[in-house]
Amino acid sequence: MKFLVLIGAVQGLFLSLALFFKKEKHGKFLAIFLFLFTIELFTEFLAIDVKSNADLTYINIPFFLLENAIFLLYGPVFYFYVSFITAEKEKLKRKDLLHFIPFIVFSLILTGIFIHIAVTGLENLKESKDSKGEIIFSAITNISFYLQVLVYIYFSRRSMNRYKKRILQSFSDIHKISCRWLSILIYAISFIWAATFFSTLCSIMFSEKAAGITLNIFFVAVVIMFFSIGYFILLMPDVYGKIHSEIKEDSAKTEKYKKNFIEDKKKREYILKINKALNEDKLYLESEITIKQFSESAGVPSHHLSQILNDAFGKNFYTFINESRVEYAAQLLSENPSANILSVCFQSGFNSKSVFNDVFKKFKGFTPSEFRERFSSRMYKNTE
Repeated sequence: MKFLVLIGAVQGLFLSLALFFKKEKHGKFLAIFLFLFTIELFTEFLAIDVKSNADLTYINIPFFLLENAIFLLYGPVFYFYVSFITAEKEKLKRKDLLHFIPFIVFSLILTGIFIHIAVTGLENLKESKDSKGEIIFSAITNISFYLQVLVYIYFSRRSMNRYKKRILQSFSDIHKISCRWLSILIYAISFIWAATFFSTLCSIMFSEKAAGITLNIFFVAVVIMFFSIGYFILLMPDVYGKIHSEIKEDSAKTEKYKKNFIEDKKKREYILKINKALNEDKLYLESEITIKQFSESAGVPSHHLSQILNDAFGKNFYTFINESRVEYAAQLLSENPSANILSVCFQSGFNSKSVFNDVFKKFKGFTPSEFRERFSSRMYKNTE
């Protein structure tokens, strides 16, 4: 176990450095997050050799105190990472430093504890650990830790949901920018929170030995999971710069004009232009068309286009385009049941067969192959 933890700490150090120097601003926050976890692993490595309070020294005590304080950094750092990825933040502001106040306050408290230990001596540590005041302090800090992380998980999830809504308003193909991996990472951190909470409960209700067994399994799983995700993100191309600029521009225009009233005459004119661009020009066949490109081709301002799609059509841009693509694909399959599915996929404006299958099933209730089989069987019955 000790060897695995040490390997994890070394891997974490190299991975966090690689992410920090290779990735854009959002990647640096992930690098910091992994570095914090690396410190946690290194502290765990030291803790393996500490069998009792008698083994504590003035060298390893600061690491154990630091481990407790670091727990208060996980939430803010991960939340900032999600905020930068989802284009909710471009840079940190002074008010963002408020997120680090709990860490600073707790660090000062722990510094006082270390000074107290240095003055009173290590031999009094065991007695102070079992005192009523220490038990109450430990309970309060544990509750604070878990509540704080839970709050930041909620904030991160909320940012993710807002990001999904924004890209559905601006893009027709979200396969590469949907950040599914980030949703998985948020769920993984939620699992880690639950596992750590469960381990703490085990130590309170049963014994520290039971908690230790749980933590050993937990650490191995977390090391594998975190560093797998880290290497995936390290190798993933940065596609978010261009996306963020478009989202920011579209969101700014929509926010500016969302309260503007469009006259009925102008609205009817825009709807005619939109229908022409869709049905006659077939702009939906352009695989990576965005709301900005559609608005320029249709001659409808993008902020008005978004408003009309929501109000008159009851759809976001993603649904508006992909619904037409699926109808066109269904038409091709109906006219030629022997047509190659991949060929129909590309002809309909899709870039990927897997995305084509998912989107087609979302709107039709079954995959393109199933649709073709059902259509062919109906045609066969009609000829009998």
